[in-house]
Amino acid sequence: MATSILQFAANKQAAFNRMMRESNGYEAFTTFYSDLTIADAFGISAIKQTYNNVVNEFIMSLNAKAWEWNDAGDIEKSQLYSDLYYKARDLAYEKFNSEEKQYLFDWTD
Repeated sequence: MATSILQFAANKQAAFNRMMRESNGYEAFTTFYSDLTIADAFGISAIKQTYNNVVNEFIMSLNAKAWEWNDAGDIEKSQLYSDLYYKARDLAYEKFNSEEKQYLFDWTD
């Protein structure tokens, strides 16, 4: 039976993790490599979409954490997340096309 794309991506992620750990001690904490491996199978537009999804989710998560810590009364953490959110958002606005910017804006502002 042929290996599924998900199993293939998991194997590639494990190999990437081993290589990074052995070469520089880096321990991966995400599945970005396997996400991109899956996108590889679907072409250039899927790779671009996966990148945008990662960036959007990261930015939305920073925004949510800023509000979470604000509501909890931890202004120091809230401010840190807010500062990181604005930096990441501004970078995305520089790189994204109008449709991608609108999607991000709709979810965070």
